[in-house]
Amino acid sequence: MFSVITSSYNYEKYIRETIESVLSQTYQDWELIVVDDGSSDNSVKIIEEYCQKDNRIKLYTHENHVNKGLAETLKLGISKSNGKYICFLESDDKFAPSALEHKHLAIEKYPDAALYFNDVKFIGENPALDEFRQSHQQYFIEQKDILFNEIADLKDLIKNNYFPTFSCMTVKKENLEKLDFNCPSKPNLDWYLWVQSVASNPNIVFVNAK
Repeated sequence: MFSVITSSYNYEKYIRETIESVLSQTYQDWELIVVDDGSSDNSVKIIEEYCQKDNRIKLYTHENHVNKGLAETLKLGISKSNGKYICFLESDDKFAPSALEHKHLAIEKYPDAALYFNDVKFIGENPALDEFRQSHQQYFIEQKDILFNEIADLKDLIKNNYFPTFSCMTVKKENLEKLDFNCPSKPNLDWYLWVQSVASNPNIVFVNAK
């Protein structure tokens, strides 16, 4: 089973689409753990509605609904998860319908990899997003020979963060539990975690799904 972990903070505009994308998966052996990090909008109410409709969807909050930041929020979600593998899904992102199915097949083929990742598709139109989309596409073109092998050895991850978002990553739970989440640079938490993972096992699998 996959545990999909979503950190939520004031994303009432997007959280329905995020949850619906999990409900729409072709591979249905999952649980969705949403951890709210002290939202002040209607996010919690929306999430609670989904929890009542499907018992695979679970909502957790920090004590007294305080805001503790991404690291503590993810740690809480991981501690509450029951799946062997953790998939991250940010609360303004969504999975393609066959995303978990493709991840499942990749894990069956390469069960001992450190990380499983897929490319992403950027949705929406605004100048900032357009600029990021173009830089992302160019970056992946330049790194294609490294990244898009079916299985790659990325020991040089310490030099470059190849992965644009938590939402493209899948990791075995028991491996995540061994990692240090006390990142000295909070915006680089994801990179900090992946470097630790690859330090003990450099093999990373590219999953051809978004």
